[in-house]
Parts: sequence; C-alpha cells; structure tokens
Amino acid sequence: IVRALILGDRTELDSETRESFAASGIIHLLCISGMHISVLALLLHNILSKVLSLRSSRFVTIAILLLYGYLIGFPVSFLRALIMYSINALALLPGRPSDPVTRLALALLGILLWRPYQIHSAGFALSFLASAGIILLQPPIAAAFCLPRLQDRVKEIKQPLKRVILRVCVYALGIASASLAVMICTFPAISAYYGGQRLLSVPANLISIPLSSIAYPLSMISIVISWVFLPAGAILAKAAAYLFSIIVSIARSISTASGITLSAPNYPLLLLILHAILIVCASTLTRFPERVRRYLPFSVMLIAFLSIGWAKLSAYPFQAIFFDAGQADAMLLKTDGYVFAFDIGDIYTPIDDYISASCISLDGVFLTHPHYDHAGALKRVIETRRPSVIYVPIGWFDVEYNETIQEGITLAGEAGIPIIELKTGDSIQLTDNAVVNVYSPSAATNNVNDMSLLLEIHSRGHTVMITGDLTESGEPETVPDIDILKVSHHGSKSATSEQFLLK
Repeated sequence: IVRALILGDRTELDSETRESFAASGIIHLLCISGMHISVLALLLHNILSKVLSLRSSRFVTIAILLLYGYLIGFPVSFLRALIMYSINALALLPGRPSDPVTRLALALLGILLWRPYQIHSAGFALSFLASAGIILLQPPIAAAFCLPRLQDRVKEIKQPLKRVILRVCVYALGIASASLAVMICTFPAISAYYGGQRLLSVPANLISIPLSSIAYPLSMISIVISWVFLPAGAILAKAAAYLFSIIVSIARSISTASGITLSAPNYPLLLLILHAILIVCASTLTRFPERVRRYLPFSVMLIAFLSIGWAKLSAYPFQAIFFDAGQADAMLLKTDGYVFAFDIGDIYTPIDDYISASCISLDGVFLTHPHYDHAGALKRVIETRRPSVIYVPIGWFDVEYNETIQEGITLAGEAGIPIIELKTGDSIQLTDNAVVNVYSPSAATNNVNDMSLLLEIHSRGHTVMITGDLTESGEPETVPDIDILKVSHHGSKSATSEQFLLK
C-alpha cells in the first residue's frame, strides 16, 4: 500500500484489496492525489522554513515535488495538484493570492496543452471533477450543515473537553461535506465509468481520510529516518502499517456490506450542461443569496432522475440492437419501455457497457445455448443490471459448459433470479405489444448447437428471428414470415441452410 501511495505503483497490491478500495469509494487513497501532495508539500515547507527563508523554502519545496513527479512519471492527479500548489505558493510571495478556480483552470489548460489525449482518461475526468466539487460545492454544503457557525462556536468555548469534542465534530462535518461535494460533482462520470456510486463511501471517507493523512506522512518519514537509524524507522513504519491495516479493514467491510448504490444511465448532453450550470449556481461565483446556494447542491442530484426518465422514454420505440461482439453474439431488444437481451456474448461483451450507459433495468435475458461466445458474459451482466428472469433451452442443465458460464448461473441462483427452460410451442408475453414464440428445440439433445433456441420476436408489426448456432439438422420444418433474420452461427457457411432461408 505504501508503494502505491508513494510511487503510484499498484502492481504488488492483490486484486481483492484493489477491488475493495474501488467498491468502497476510497480508491483515491491509493492514488497520488491532491490530498497526498498537499500533505507532502505542507510537511516539506514546514521543515524547510525552519532553516531557509520563506521564499527559498517554497522554491525548494516545488523543486523537490518536481523531482518526485519525475520519479513517479507525472500522473495526472499529481500534475494537477502540483500546478495548483505552485501557483498558490508563488502568488503569495508578492502578496497576490490566487483563487482556487483560477488555479484549477490553469492546471486544466496546462495538462491539456502538454498531454491532450488525457481528456479521454477516467482518471483525468475524476481528478478535475473532484477538485471542482470541493472548490465549488463544499462551501454551500458546509453552510447547509451549519459548519461556519460551529467553527465560530469553537472559538467561544473555554472548557477543554467540550472544545475538543466540538473540534472533532467540525472536522468530521468538513470531511463529510467534502465527500458529498465530490460525490455530487463526479456522479455522472462515476456512473459512466463504473456503473454507480455507493452511499457508504461517505462514512468510508469520513474514517479513512484522517487515518491516511496521518499514515501517509508517517510512512514517508519512516523511510527517511530508516536511512539514518533503521530501528527508529521500523518503529514508525509499524505504526503506519497499523493505520493502513485499519483502512484496508474498512474498505473490505464496506465493499462486502449491503448498501444503496446510486446509479443512472449516461447523461445526455443537455443534462450534462444543466448539471454544470447548477454546480456553478451553487458556488460563490454567483450572486444568489446564501440561503438559496446552500440547498442547490442537493438539487443537482435530481438530474439523475431526469436521466433515468430519459432512458425509460428511449426504450419505448421498437429497437433491435445487434452488437459488434467479435466472434460472439449479443443482441438487445427495446420496446414499450422494457429491455431484453438475446445472447450476451463473451466476458468482453460490449452489451455490458451499453446496458450500463443507457438502460435503467434489464427485464430478461434469453440465452440460446450454453456456449461461451453466447453466454460468457452472464456474470458481468447480472452484476451490472440484475435481470428479472433468464430463459434457456430445454436440456440446458444436462450438458457440460464453460466454467465462466457456470459462475453466472451460480450467481443467478444466489440472487434468486428464476431460470426457465423453453421448448418448441412455448410463448412468452414480453409486454402488451411484444411476444416471443419458440420454434426449437422440441426436446433435449446432446448436440449443444442444435439445442439453440429458435425465437420469433414480434412487436408492433416488426418480426425478428434469433437462431443461435442452430445447424441444418436442427432446423424446424416450418417458420413464419419475418422482417429480420439473425443468421445462425455468426454467418457460418455450414449453418442456416438454403432451404431454411427459402422458407
């Protein structure tokens, strides 16, 4: 963990630890972020100012940070924090302090001029959005929590114990308001990149940030001291390790705990613009009265419900969407506000990203047969958007299939998702206007390709036929007239016979 914090190298972290930090919303603690640079810069400046002038200590601090950045490869979050710190430190020398919005804008401009391709990076977007949230939204949220009033109250209290308790409350509310500000500002990006934001991330940050603020500089100091006197460095390292072990325990506990996850489909451009406008309106950049601005940050989250409504409306027209899934099959049907998947591709399927980006629910999954290239993504799809039901061909549980598919079936069972076997003659009413008729298989078979579901989807005057990997020997004698045929076995020469096409 210290290696990740100091060098930005997470290769030695086990996957369970990385995933637990990500799931609990404190993954930023494993990145060299603005918080770590601020702590390091403050530590360096305080030490150097004891032996150097104020001007010299600031220049030397910036020089050491530049050397540090060179060693770790100048990640985006480090560059942003470095530029913002340098502008602030140098502007104070002639007595002309800069405002945080200007510093953030200059950091954005500088990085895009140097590395314009970073604009596509999730780390770039989240780093700047998180900083914007703290700068623009934390003050009004803190005002809503009556934080300024409590800070004034601390100065008035004379009793030591009450003063300490109130200071702790002020500190906790400060972190909570910052966490909420970051969550609100980054929510569209978090939903787009990771599918949603867990509410438990707020208490996770509330506990972990103070611990990390102590453990991080402690680990840095222990490394320096160990060069001089190893036993003393080892003692400090032990203390830092203990604090980090608490943070890891918090991350693992919250990542496995049941809790509410806020998620929304990708915001359309109009809603993204509205989201940004409301954030600016909530900040001190505008002249809205404080009593209005303190509640505006919470109204920003209402846009998430607008994006959900937008996605619901977009699912009403009939749409049959076929995905370019490589050597795999994946299709999505949208109609009457419902969404159904017909085969979902392998574990690298694009259907998972599409569902996360544009659908609020997945009402059902049809798996034509248990081959990896048609059902390998089942586990991922269930984790992304838990379907209400899964349909499979008769005989599904009588054949052997890929371990990845088995993991998905097991997860479906654990989640209580019903798995229904279908055969010739079955009919599924998807919506008031959409129905699925099953033309094959008529009975269980050992030939996995020929157990493929042959499905006719009829909705609002449109007809689509899904064939899976059905071979000529498994084709039925009669089929209905259809508008769109998804040819069998990825268009293989040995599948979908000419006789079947002429029918």
